[in-house]
Amino acid sequence: MHLQFKLNKPIERVFDSLSNADNFVKVHPIIYAMKPLPNGDYLVHEKLKIAFLNIDFTYPCTIQSNKNNKTIAMKAVVKKMVHIQIEFKLSTQNDQTVVNEFISFKSFMPVAFVMGKIFKTQHQKLFQNIQNS
Repeated sequence: MHLQFKLNKPIERVFDSLSNADNFVKVHPIIYAMKPLPNGDYLVHEKLKIAFLNIDFTYPCTIQSNKNNKTIAMKAVVKKMVHIQIEFKLSTQNDQTVVNEFISFKSFMPVAFVMGKIFKTQHQKLFQNIQNS
C-alpha cells in the first residue's frame, strides 16, 4: 500500500516526528507509549477503538532511520501473526514536505484489507497531528 502526505512543516521536523520514538508517540493517534528494549528495539503500546470496543495490545518494533536520505523504516510483529513493514521517504516540493509511505502486511490470516483501512485512517490522523504540532 502506498500513501502520500504533503505537509507545511520543515522536512527536519517531520523526520524527527517519525524517527524519534518519543516524538512519534506525541503525534500518533493510537500509540500511547514506546518503551525501549535492551536490544535497541521498542515495545509499542497501542489502543485501537473499533466500534464500541477498545483493544489494548503491545508488540515489538524496530526503527531504522537515515537522516541523510530522509528515510525511516519500521518493522513490527503484532500478536506473532501479522508482520508489518513501513517505509517513509521524505522529500521537499514547492516549500512542502512530501511523505511517501509504503506499508506491507504479511500474515497467514487474510488481514491486509482490514489492516489497510485502519492504517489509512490512523495515518491520515497521524499526519494531521504532525501538521498541527
